[in-house]
Amino acid sequence: MTCAHLRHFNPTARGEKAKRFRRHLDTIAAECALKQTLAPGGARSLATEAVNEGFETIVAAGGDGTLNEVLNGIGDVEGGLDRARLGVLPLGTVNVFAKEIGLPMGLDACWRILRAGKEARIDLPRVEYVLKGVLTRRYFAQLAGAGLDARAIELVDWELKKKLGPLAYVWAGMAALRGQASQITAVNGSRSASGELALVGNGRFYGGRVPSLSAG
Repeated sequence: MTCAHLRHFNPTARGEKAKRFRRHLDTIAAECALKQTLAPGGARSLATEAVNEGFETIVAAGGDGTLNEVLNGIGDVEGGLDRARLGVLPLGTVNVFAKEIGLPMGLDACWRILRAGKEARIDLPRVEYVLKGVLTRRYFAQLAGAGLDARAIELVDWELKKKLGPLAYVWAGMAALRGQASQITAVNGSRSASGELALVGNGRFYGGRVPSLSAG
């Protein structure tokens, strides 16, 4: 299997998950090219680089944020989504997408799936918006949020996340509720609705194994 393994992993991280992953590095390094991110957004450029280098499978080792960066890095290359497959090693706090597609949370089991080259096709939505006068395109595998949801993610304290895990998102959500409310209007061509939050889901789960609600 030809692959590039992009990992969003802090070498000084503590905890059992970090220790287990470090033990896996020797095995992984013998079969893949390891590319370590150094800052937020780094996985996206590394994924683009890997596609241009001809790697056929690019593995995001991290959480849903890392996966989103890698996915968009592949999509940044013309024809990249046809040229490369996205693999997942769920090392994040929640790992919603990995739960959505039924991946085991154990690293050994996930690595066996990657080595076997098992793959599944999914729908791949994208969002286009204007940011500072520039038309921007973003793909998402699981969920896109605007308004309250997006503000909560923006307010997540990453040091607190290391200590509290998923509870850091609850804290950020409470902080978002105390701020100024957003006003969003969604239009589907025949109907419109307004509110403080808009979510577009590409699966069943939100924030873990919590089933999301869908409107008719």
